[in-house]
Amino acid sequence: MFKLLQNLDWVITTWIGQFLFFVFISFKLIAGVSGEVLRPGGWIFMTIYVLFFALVSINCFCFNIIRIREVFGVIAVCSGVFVVPMTYYELGGNVEVTSAVSLVYVLVEICMSPLLMGMVILVFALGYSAFIHYNNFFEQFPVFRESLNQINPEKVSQEILAPVDESKIKYFTLKTPATLQEVSSYDAVYGNKDYWFALYEANRKILKSMTGELPTGTKLIVPAAHGQPFRIRTYTVPHEATLPDISALPDVYGKAKYWRYLFEANKSKVIDTNLTVMGGSQLIVPELPQITHSRFLVISLIYIAAALVGLCWRILMQELYRLLSIALSSSTGQTTHKLAETEEMVAQLSEDVKRMKKELALHIVEIEQIINYHPPEANAEQPADSAECPDNKAADQAAPPNSSEETI
Repeated sequence: MFKLLQNLDWVITTWIGQFLFFVFISFKLIAGVSGEVLRPGGWIFMTIYVLFFALVSINCFCFNIIRIREVFGVIAVCSGVFVVPMTYYELGGNVEVTSAVSLVYVLVEICMSPLLMGMVILVFALGYSAFIHYNNFFEQFPVFRESLNQINPEKVSQEILAPVDESKIKYFTLKTPATLQEVSSYDAVYGNKDYWFALYEANRKILKSMTGELPTGTKLIVPAAHGQPFRIRTYTVPHEATLPDISALPDVYGKAKYWRYLFEANKSKVIDTNLTVMGGSQLIVPELPQITHSRFLVISLIYIAAALVGLCWRILMQELYRLLSIALSSSTGQTTHKLAETEEMVAQLSEDVKRMKKELALHIVEIEQIINYHPPEANAEQPADSAECPDNKAADQAAPPNSSEETI
């Protein structure tokens, strides 16, 4: 298994991560369709994501040119930093979970990519974070537009609106006399004096004045806070113009792209966004959610922390793989050594067997010679002796029968 993983290149490993997210997004599509929470761009982003994943798969398994394959792999991984979370958001995901999806994507791809590729992914993640933050893509306060929808131009009598959720309420009883602003600033209520008008609207039936002091024992209805307070003001349109043109005026927002906020706050007067607004009309201009650099800094630090976690994970896995490889190689070396010793013993035994075979063959030949040996007969020995010693026979014939030595 480890040898298989070692043979896989980073393009295939990053494709595995892409595949997991594709399955996750597919389940989100099913849930979004069944729950009817798809946003207007849901199907568009899903189509883009399907084509994106198809191209990644083709690049992973069909391209054989290494350079082109790796370049396209880099483009695919970096594009996924934007495509994956945006697709999830358009399929009905909320801002918090979308941010978590983006973070997990960065973490997974860094874990599965080379070190240099991981740094590139981190840079793209920080760029993506800056884009959605400074362009107010998701809006700093997700309920901002919902609060604008609740504005009633006929009842707007204050400069600050504090959105509340009237379906969730609690009760608070005064222990000492206080004004609505003082009650709103209590930590047990809102902790912010800007919600005083929300208290007045919820308790209008029992309150005699908006600014008067309330007696001890007064029981107030406290709706749940919903979002952050924001300022509003009225603006008189100088001449006939469209909402984007009005939004681009220096006295309004200075940028045409914020015209939707004007539309949300003035739906009672502006029915069609394609129509022009007559000169002299009074529009409600809500203050845009403040873009805080500290918030972006926190998001950036979270991405960097995720990158460090992914880097530590990579180092840990590489170290574990190295230790496992060493253990496997050492055990393999010991096995090889034992195998070599066994082969040497077998070779020695083979030589001994051959030597014993030769000795056995010699002994067999000697035994056969001993078994087949026949000694010579007696009459056959004399001619052989006479033939071998003819001088001795002649000497015997020349000697007298009775010598002087015998007589003596």
